[in-house]
Parts: sequence; structure tokens; C-alpha cells
Amino acid sequence: MEYLQVANLLRRNNTHFIIAGTGPLTDLVKDAAQKNDKLHYLGPVPHHEMPRLYSAADIVCHPSYYLEGLPTVILEAGAAGCCVIAARTTGISDLIPSDEYGLIVDPRNVVQLQTALTTLIDNPNRRQAVADRLRKRIREEFDITLVAKRMEALLTSALTRRRESTASG
Repeated sequence: MEYLQVANLLRRNNTHFIIAGTGPLTDLVKDAAQKNDKLHYLGPVPHHEMPRLYSAADIVCHPSYYLEGLPTVILEAGAAGCCVIAARTTGISDLIPSDEYGLIVDPRNVVQLQTALTTLIDNPNRRQAVADRLRKRIREEFDITLVAKRMEALLTSALTRRRESTASG
């Protein structure tokens, strides 16, 4: 909802707002897109086509206030080199620990969302630097191979401790 409001407030020549996917607000989004030539609703997009969308985007905005843990969209967008704006919810600060990695806004705060978007739109060098840092962070900290190795080490350690305590007890 807030994203739609900001799309109506920021009607700049070269700024377009794209929404992909479906959900409970689909009808509202379709209606808003019909009234705003800068807002484009794509509907459902197959997962294999998302890299194409990320490569076309300068900023990925994820103002969702639903508790999602580590939102996949932020991981994917960051890994693809997009600058990210996200709402402050559970897990977001694990991905974006400071404004050097992305911008975090309070949930449902249209003014903060508009300010964050304007800041990044108006500062392409900052936007690129933030995107580069987020990409590096995600690839170094959240790559699935690295996460799997960490999980394996954690489980192996727990199993070893369990065996040792069973053997001594």
C-alpha cells in the first residue's frame, strides 16, 4: 500500500515503479496501475524470470511488514547487484546491518519510504556503492554453499557433544 502511495507522489520522467507477484492487494494494485502511467503491474512472474527483472532494476523496494525471517527477495536482489530498501522487520538488519548496505524504513511509513527512494534516485553513485556492498555481503555471508557448510559444522559439533556426553554419562 505504501509503495503505491509513493508511486503516486514520485511521478518523475525516468522513474517507473514495477510490481510483480500476486496477493491480497492484487485488485488494488491493478487499479492503481491503470491510473498511474509510471506504475506497472506484471502479475505473477516465474522464479526463473526474476533475474531479468533484477538486472533491469536500479532499486528493489521491499516495504513488507510481514514477518518473513530473511526475505528471499532481498537476498536475490542484493546478489543480483540491486540497491535495496526494506521495512524494519525481523531479520532485515541481519541482511542490511547499516545504511552502507541498503536503506531500512519503518513499516507503513510513507514519508520515510519516499525519502529513501528519493535519496537513492537522486544519488546514483551512492546507490551503486550501496548495491556493491550488499552484493559482496550476501555473497560472502549468505551464499547457500557457505550456509550449508556452517550448518553441517554446527550439526557435527552438536552430534559430537551428544556422543561425548552419552559416553561419559
